[in-house]
Amino acid sequence: MNRLANSFIFSLLVSIVMVMLDGLYHLGTETAIHLNYMLVKISLIFLILFLTTYWVGKGKNQGIFACILGPVIFYIYYLFADATLNRDHFIIDDSFGYIFLHILVFFIAYFTMYYILTLNKGNKDIRNGAIAFMLAIGTFGLDSFYKMALVQIKTSNEELVATALDFSQSIYLVMFLIVIYFLILTYITNPKYKTLTYLLGSVAGIFIISRDIPRSVVGIFSSLIPLYLMLKYLKDNQQIQLPSNGKKFLIATIAFTIIGSIYTFLNYKTIKAIGFGLQHNDHIMIGTLSLTIAVVALYKFLYQKNNGHHALHI
Repeated sequence: MNRLANSFIFSLLVSIVMVMLDGLYHLGTETAIHLNYMLVKISLIFLILFLTTYWVGKGKNQGIFACILGPVIFYIYYLFADATLNRDHFIIDDSFGYIFLHILVFFIAYFTMYYILTLNKGNKDIRNGAIAFMLAIGTFGLDSFYKMALVQIKTSNEELVATALDFSQSIYLVMFLIVIYFLILTYITNPKYKTLTYLLGSVAGIFIISRDIPRSVVGIFSSLIPLYLMLKYLKDNQQIQLPSNGKKFLIATIAFTIIGSIYTFLNYKTIKAIGFGLQHNDHIMIGTLSLTIAVVALYKFLYQKNNGHHALHI
């Protein structure tokens, strides 16, 4: 598997798990979680982690960098973007303190995927538990996305979408899937039977919790996608060649810092003429994405300068 595919799969799995662990906390504390929230957060978190992994590799320092930068960039987005929900009726995670929650759940997802599954740390039960955990949260994430997207399509009402998920159903589904997946990984050895029971267990779990037949059918895909990505990653996780041209990363840092600063920090009316008809929140999204590229490019430049040309990375 090449560097692009390796970085993409690793980053996607970690990002989904991070966002959905955060989502479970929000559901449990009656903090709003809706489709726009999920899409913005997973886009920013994924881009940060993907660029870090693709340009610098995986490791303890890279993980700390991504786990801190991701929540900070997301906080900047929420600080400058307009609210899409009525804050008199909904609590959202736009306060500074949520940065530490986001760092924590990001660290849990990264640690599980990198330390246990990439470096093969721990015994068989620990690895099976880690795989079951990642797959269960991944399945729950795609299932939640389907449910919220369905409400969004039917109603076009963000406030109704924000009430689509239920904490009790969500936590029961996650716990059910973790247990089922762990038992399958531990006691079934035939790959075909393992995949079949994995699908049946996923569909059964979603149906038992939701009593929704269409949602259970979609659960086939909600569970297959994380499984495919996980198997692909574990099967062909090897050392990857890292880029070594430092000057282009310094140029990217300067260019995207300018772009990001213009779209994020300048008044909307000031840059409306170069906004191509986009809304204020679209400008903020462009700005934070650009700032993300700038900061990760700077990290790559400094990392390479301090560590030399290390060609290979896990």
